[in-house]
Amino acid sequence: MRKILSCTLIFSLFSWAWAGLNLVSASNQYVNIDALVNHIKTTTYGTVFATVFTTGSAGDEMIVTVSDASQSRRLYFYLDSNERFNARIAPSGTGRWHLRTDSAIPTNQAVHLACVQDGVSPVLYVNGVAVAQTFITATSKDEWCNDFSTYIDNVRIGCINFNNGGNTNFFNGRIQDVLWYWRVFSATEIAELSALRGNPIWHWKYKKNNVMKGWWKLYEGEAGFASTIATDYSSKANHGTIYGSARYVPTPVHCVIMIE
Repeated sequence: MRKILSCTLIFSLFSWAWAGLNLVSASNQYVNIDALVNHIKTTTYGTVFATVFTTGSAGDEMIVTVSDASQSRRLYFYLDSNERFNARIAPSGTGRWHLRTDSAIPTNQAVHLACVQDGVSPVLYVNGVAVAQTFITATSKDEWCNDFSTYIDNVRIGCINFNNGGNTNFFNGRIQDVLWYWRVFSATEIAELSALRGNPIWHWKYKKNNVMKGWWKLYEGEAGFASTIATDYSSKANHGTIYGSARYVPTPVHCVIMIE
């Protein structure tokens, strides 16, 4: 007797590159996520993710920043004028470590960025790979939020606010999926997450065990949708406020094709 086997194949297609919160530097657009402060200020290690889309940087453009508004203490992640990914900390006002990719990140496409601090030394990733990178400053490479915990009073997406300068160094482009973890991700996990961008299971398995401190998707609106809320999809409800009339661009399209 011949057995007939039934097989179902499922293909998932994603329209990804154009999603995100569109930030225009000339319009002073940014996201205030100060609610995150109390969840990260005493951490000594962690991982920060963001996906960016840029056509070119005119100067130091901030992606995610943790700062003291009245002093120069800060931890910040940004693109410099040569489109290189930078991570830098100055917990006492003086730079303690500054790590920078040797080459520019790709422009005119979505780029997955990550910084992992394991409590010993940070590492930068671009599209899931620990690319060639150089320490510009390496006085104390183990420092993180806990090294200026009592001074941290603001967290921003798309700008920085420190040393009585107000909100400055605005990002020009699109930012989506900003995540902050109290967890050290391995190189294998980061490669996996980069490859899964846009997939419905992306990051959900890491929401448990209190390690995800914040997840701002920044693409929950329709094209041109005006909203002042940046929803936090972690369990912490660290919702942010969008300033400067920034606009969402289309949500990633998830289309499932089933062939039986």
